[in-house]
Amino acid sequence: MRSPFESISGLLRPSDSRRLAVLFALVTLLAIVSVLFLGPWKMLGVIAGLLIAWLLLFRPEAMVMALAVYTPLEPFLLKFVPDELYIFARYLPELLVYGLVAVAVLRVLSRCRELTSTPIDLPFAFFLIVALTSLVLNAVPWFSGLLGLRQIVRFMLMFFAVVYLEPERKFVRRLVLVMFGVVVFESVLGIVQSFVGAPLDELLIPSEQRFYESIQLTSGTEQTWSPGTRIFATMGRYDQLGTFLSFFGLMAVG
Repeated sequence: MRSPFESISGLLRPSDSRRLAVLFALVTLLAIVSVLFLGPWKMLGVIAGLLIAWLLLFRPEAMVMALAVYTPLEPFLLKFVPDELYIFARYLPELLVYGLVAVAVLRVLSRCRELTSTPIDLPFAFFLIVALTSLVLNAVPWFSGLLGLRQIVRFMLMFFAVVYLEPERKFVRRLVLVMFGVVVFESVLGIVQSFVGAPLDELLIPSEQRFYESIQLTSGTEQTWSPGTRIFATMGRYDQLGTFLSFFGLMAVG
């Protein structure tokens, strides 16, 4: 009877070892060239993008979970993103929402089924009509108007993506439990913030302006209130934190 070591050595024959060595050398060379031409941060962004694309196509439910957890933390986490990657980190979550909707719709169509109707279909259509009409009547530049509108629409689209993906009940329960964990974290952080005051305010608030060439990506949040008097946790704005906690508070009480 052959020992385990003999079996392993038999699998790695000289020809196989040579192929693995050549493949490893090619991958290493490709990585070095990519870093030299793109830079380490952009190369890291490319790798992260490929991983995200794989999750989007083959594990969309995991992407829903990741986006749900990331969104409340986004204003705080973006503070630490380097300028080279900021524009990608800023708009990638929105692109992923649109991608999730596309994947969900394709799933439904591939099964030769009709899109599931939801209670907000008609209100969503009316909202879009009113919003677009308002842009026209108020002569708002179309580019600026659509950029502002997307801030609200992307969360509505997330709802449709989840509905069309038709996740299992087990996943929905897990998602709700995870989000309640985020609620507890935000609540505790807010309470601590009210006691600590200015030092924690300065750490949490996204006050820095970010630009891409001459385009301003974010204006930053200016603190006009006394330290410790308004809590916002990782969301950058106290009204957003209040809306977030109220929504899940209503879910908790049924």
